Amino acid sequence: MNTLEEEKKIESQRKIASIKAKVLTIARFNRMLKNAKENQELLTKAKKYSADGKLPQGTLLKTVDEIQSDVGQFLALRKIDSDNEKFPLQAYKRRESEK
Repeated sequence: MNTLEEEKKIESQRKIASIKAKVLTIARFNRMLKNAKENQELLTKAKKYSADGKLPQGTLLKTVDEIQSDVGQFLALRKIDSDNEKFPLQAYKRRESEK
């Protein structure tokens, strides 16, 4: 009889953990929807400058200040990278002289 009670107790704990996980998932989803509605312009800007048109993972779970910081950092890094991704001037001159 003692083992039956222990099994019921363990099963009860599993159910509680499952319900808790579901509640936390719904809360996280609601926070994402709220952020998406409130920061629509900022998120659209982030999508526009993204290479694949998608937001970085976890962006919707952040606060407005964190999102603005991430977007600003992304745009600054993008500008730095664009300078590095230009066609090398020396290689261009070399190709022109070979022609």
